[in-house]
Amino acid sequence: MMDAYSVIARIYDYANTDFDYPKYFEFTKHYLTGEVVELACGSGAFTSYLVKVADSVIAVDNCKEMLEKAVENNFKNRKYIQFVQDDIKNFAPPSKVNAVIAVCDGFNYINKKHLSNVFAKISSYIKTGGHFIFDISSEYKLKNIIGNNVFFEDTDEFTYLWTNQLKSDCVQMDITMFEACGEVYKRADESHIQYFHNEDMLTSLLNNVGFEVSVFDGETFEECSETSSRLLFVCKKAV
Repeated sequence: MMDAYSVIARIYDYANTDFDYPKYFEFTKHYLTGEVVELACGSGAFTSYLVKVADSVIAVDNCKEMLEKAVENNFKNRKYIQFVQDDIKNFAPPSKVNAVIAVCDGFNYINKKHLSNVFAKISSYIKTGGHFIFDISSEYKLKNIIGNNVFFEDTDEFTYLWTNQLKSDCVQMDITMFEACGEVYKRADESHIQYFHNEDMLTSLLNNVGFEVSVFDGETFEECSETSSRLLFVCKKAV
């Protein structure tokens, strides 16, 4: 069994085509000027938008294979981007920045017991008046759409099977991929765990470390509801 995303890195952009990066960028871009850190940058899909408005970008991901994909996808913009392999819980830039963003579920991978310390660390390296923006797959989505369900995709290049097991505070996701290698298929397996986080709990933790918080539906970018699949947090470092 391989680390999360080491396998799926090769097909991540294909598997994530339903994520509306242009709309997400249009909603968030005016917060993302100056020096910006992107946590859990993945394949660098959003990084390519960030360089349009930021003076400089530090793109961080824990997975070597995903970071390599991010470098490949941003080759033309590489002089504006510093790529760093590190974990959300551990990373800190050398100096304070104007904004921090984490797009597409990065904080679902953080257990509740670590969130307070992680938010405090992020707050410490954002300039006063700067912004911290992130989204999560909602508890509703993980319990009612993802949990205990099976998904699969079959193409000429690969086939993957994604099985999910609902647990008390999280969903365990097991992915098996068969990738075409000439006339044979190569199998690889990896596991993910995404934790449930609700709006009130996250808002309270963020307030405690100096953020003013607004929450939106992460797909419509309007007011969120009980059945919103994605929650988008826009947090301002209080003066």
